[in-house]
Amino acid sequence: MANTVTSTVLLNGNKRQVVHLYIAGDGTGEVTTSTVYNYATDTYAPTDKTALRVEKINVGNDAFSPLFSWDGTTPFVVWDFGNNGVTHGDGVDFSGFGGIRNLAGVPNGNLTVTTVGLGAGEHMTAILVIRKA
Repeated sequence: MANTVTSTVLLNGNKRQVVHLYIAGDGTGEVTTSTVYNYATDTYAPTDKTALRVEKINVGNDAFSPLFSWDGTTPFVVWDFGNNGVTHGDGVDFSGFGGIRNLAGVPNGNLTVTTVGLGAGEHMTAILVIRKA
């Protein structure tokens, strides 16, 4: 068996994409750089991959910690929720200044998640808002 990682697009338009992320651990280890936002499958993705921004991340979890990064040859960490687990309803809102831009080295446009401390039977739900320009 393997950890379950499900990324579902709730809304996709030319300005924003809203993604629902669900992770469930089975005890086999961490989730490593699993794609949350997939640039290649986004019909409305901007031509310039560095125009992408993370506006908001809301997380429901109390057991392990997610780390979100823009992917590329040199990934760029958007937000690390810490190593001791986050509490239900933790979130960050970067919309006041336009969001965290994709600053990955040679970016591929994808946003990824990596876990720290994921164990068997633990799960997390997150909502992410990706701004496209």
